[in-house]
Amino acid sequence: MLFVSMMVFAGVSLLLATAVRIPSVANGFRELFGIPTLKASQDNQRSTHLFLLLFCYSSPLLMMIWVSFLRRLILIQQRRLDQRLQRELAEDSEFNMES
Repeated sequence: MLFVSMMVFAGVSLLLATAVRIPSVANGFRELFGIPTLKASQDNQRSTHLFLLLFCYSSPLLMMIWVSFLRRLILIQQRRLDQRLQRELAEDSEFNMES
């Protein structure tokens, strides 16, 4: 739960940090807090918008891949532990006089 909440907060903070670079969003935050807005520049680059959209669309997929990888790794480790415990139990049963 800690890992998931940490990832969610990191994603939200990255999105907010990227959104503040967009002039319309930055001016909206400035108006919200009562800070005078900056004059709009004539430069019309959409690279920040594209990055924000690509991050929003790809982050759930990347998070799903990462969680799936961690789950697979835990299952492999659990299977190896179960096999080792079964071998130890079989070796111990050879020397057990109860059977």
